[in-house]
Amino acid sequence: MKNTLLLLFFSIIIFSCDKVITEPTKSSAKRIESFEISISNQRYQASVDSVKNTITLYLPFGTAINQLTPLITLSEKSTISPASNEPQDFTKNLIYRVTAEDGSSLSYSVSIVFGPPKSTAKTINSGVLSIDNLDIKINIDTVKQILSVAVPYGTNISNLSPKINISDKATLTPASGSQQDFTSPITYTITAEDGSNTVFTFIVNISKPSSSDLQKMSNKWENTKNLNFEMIDLDENGNIWSAKHTYNGFDDLVKIQNGKEIIIDFSKFKVKQITDITEFDNSIWVGTTNGIINISGKDTIKYDLPNNDIRSFYVFENQLFCSTTNSIFKLENAKWTLMATNQAEVFVDFIVTKNYIYILTANSLLKYDGAFQKVIGTLKYTDFETIKIDSQGVIWISHWSGIVKYENNNFTYFDYNTVIDMPIAGLDNFIIDKYDMIWMAWGKHGVVAFQNGVILNTFNTKNSNIISDNTSNIVLKHNTLAVACFDYRGLSLPTYMGVSKLKLQ
Repeated sequence: MKNTLLLLFFSIIIFSCDKVITEPTKSSAKRIESFEISISNQRYQASVDSVKNTITLYLPFGTAINQLTPLITLSEKSTISPASNEPQDFTKNLIYRVTAEDGSSLSYSVSIVFGPPKSTAKTINSGVLSIDNLDIKINIDTVKQILSVAVPYGTNISNLSPKINISDKATLTPASGSQQDFTSPITYTITAEDGSNTVFTFIVNISKPSSSDLQKMSNKWENTKNLNFEMIDLDENGNIWSAKHTYNGFDDLVKIQNGKEIIIDFSKFKVKQITDITEFDNSIWVGTTNGIINISGKDTIKYDLPNNDIRSFYVFENQLFCSTTNSIFKLENAKWTLMATNQAEVFVDFIVTKNYIYILTANSLLKYDGAFQKVIGTLKYTDFETIKIDSQGVIWISHWSGIVKYENNNFTYFDYNTVIDMPIAGLDNFIIDKYDMIWMAWGKHGVVAFQNGVILNTFNTKNSNIISDNTSNIVLKHNTLAVACFDYRGLSLPTYMGVSKLKLQ
């Protein structure tokens, strides 16, 4: 008998617990979905704002409002007081309280506005931008809320006046036709008559330069002459940083500021040949054949690596990397950390991507993701010098006779055999601009602009004001292209003549 009572007791407890667990959650929904009134067979739909908890009803002038019967639609399982379809005196400050199934409630206040309802329309219908008497249509993306337009290369986008057609009774800020600086995206806000608004981002894109665009730039080089050194980099202030070769076996580091030559003295470090210079984290990093020099303000620090022969620097995702003849290092917490080493290869240059480090040797391409792999492919040349990557992730490699594209595990060679007007030999260095155009510095042949397998223009002393056809190092910083020019006389140490700079868009 005792056991039977215990069993019955626990069964009741289990049954009660099951009942609590399986009981459905009560709804908390308490919205007014619609609120309308019929007067003389004319229906008037109110505007319901569920954020401000207001009901705004627009009625004709002279309408008697002391005996109106609203028809109200609510969220499921909720109730309202006063009830729907009950006459009310709207001359009073009426409050409608909606109660959810779970007992929570929300109060809506009612406002009567005499006159036509205010428009909610806030659409950008069309837009146009006039450039040199040419009307360019503005693209309107209503899903992403973006306005965009592509303007010709060379357009000054710091002072444009787009004309934008919008919904009737809406307003636009900034106003249509007002002058704006589009060097950065501009926010446009369209506001409906009822005060609601939509925000669009307006982006102006500059089209890629054509061959004729480049020809127009031929005599726009800014030249600094009588500089007997090899330019290697520009800093954010436009200063030129260079290596000046001497006959005593040691290089001088030279900074050209406002046309004045300043020699940076770090002879105490016994620096030999300068191999690369880059600006990173508001300081200058100098790679040499016997270590790294960091110049930050008045402080100068030397870093010695296990293999001290520095080849090049690379910045990826705001981190600084460097390569030596057989290793890759990363700067972490003011210390250089070894990432990869390969004693069987001699590194020439490298780049860093999200998945791989690509390393260029004199006659091969390696990729590293924790282990080294040699890229398989037909190698036409064995004098690779520089490696870079464009915005599409395509890798480009230079050699003495041209440039190579590496994409989808295939090598494509562009040289005088495959490209019209490509020089036969003498490619020194190249850069890739934001349009994925490749600018090449050729000894004896000036600067060549190349894209999609075609030479768009060649800048030399015959068709431009560049200092010399003999060009070597080329860099691109802050939309300024700079190239070192020298006097070619077959000497072991060339005589540099100066630097030519070209402002790009």
